[in-house]
Amino acid sequence: MDQTRDGITLIFMSNLHPELALQHDPQTGRYIIMFDASIYKESSCSRKLFYKLIRGLRSSTKEFKMEYGTAFHKSMVEFYTTGNLDNMIKLATDHYCSPEIFIPETDWRTPANLVTTVVKYWQQYGEGKERLVAVKDNEGKPILEKTFAIPYYQDDLFEVLLTGTIDMIALDNLTGYTLLVDHKTTSLTQVDNYLNSYYLSPQLMLYNYVYKLLFPENKSSVGCMINGIFINKTAKPIFKRSDVIVFSDEMIRRFEVHLDTTLMNLLNNLRLYLKGETFTSFPYNFTACDTKFGQCEFHRICSMDSKEDQESLLESEFKKVTYDPTKFHE
Repeated sequence: MDQTRDGITLIFMSNLHPELALQHDPQTGRYIIMFDASIYKESSCSRKLFYKLIRGLRSSTKEFKMEYGTAFHKSMVEFYTTGNLDNMIKLATDHYCSPEIFIPETDWRTPANLVTTVVKYWQQYGEGKERLVAVKDNEGKPILEKTFAIPYYQDDLFEVLLTGTIDMIALDNLTGYTLLVDHKTTSLTQVDNYLNSYYLSPQLMLYNYVYKLLFPENKSSVGCMINGIFINKTAKPIFKRSDVIVFSDEMIRRFEVHLDTTLMNLLNNLRLYLKGETFTSFPYNFTACDTKFGQCEFHRICSMDSKEDQESLLESEFKKVTYDPTKFHE
């Protein structure tokens, strides 16, 4: 489906190159690329980056483990808006019990487990026990699930937007910091190790960078925080936050340099691709096949020698959707 931006109808790049899923601005002739922290983390493998960002490939089925986290995220919006437990439970279960989501009978991530997690979060942080208070916008609404799409780079052929969603912008009554909070739902058991892994998080660095672009007038101390929700089969979740994470100006400068380098490499390869330099511009990186959460979703594709077999499997197990990080929770 075509979309409109600033009165201009954007057309899918697939109209021009059938296997791709970018959008094209016919007025400027540029292709629109939406770049977020999630796809930035995939940049160690240029082929995976190409599959997800440029071809827009996404699994045809909803992964129930991911949807558990999305359901809990929806309950968080209600918690930091009204604090109403009944509404929190309804929002979470309405999402997780959708007919589109298949939950294996043998798995412990049941709707009942989700409800228990929601209730226990409310018991731990509700009724005035929460140190974090959502900052309100000019209309008096709490800043939750704050989506952004900020122009970052453009040339004769490409326009890059930095995009994403900040779960919550909050005032920390304990430290006085304005915090960019990211809710993380995980079944990993090494709680402290998990939280400490975010001290060099490109996601949080990007949020910090974008916040300063969105709110340049705010000169107060700004930090980041991971709100950890550690779920388990015993239905005894652990809730723990990271310390306030503050990135120095020098660290953000280093981040910008690496972000620019990553983008230029992607755009240079894509420019070659559009000239007919097909897949040779996107080599394999076998050191990126194993991830913290298991094997890359494209590992079966990359294990095949035949391009025809690869394309057949991509067609049967993936769908093509324009990569839009602002709509991941929809």
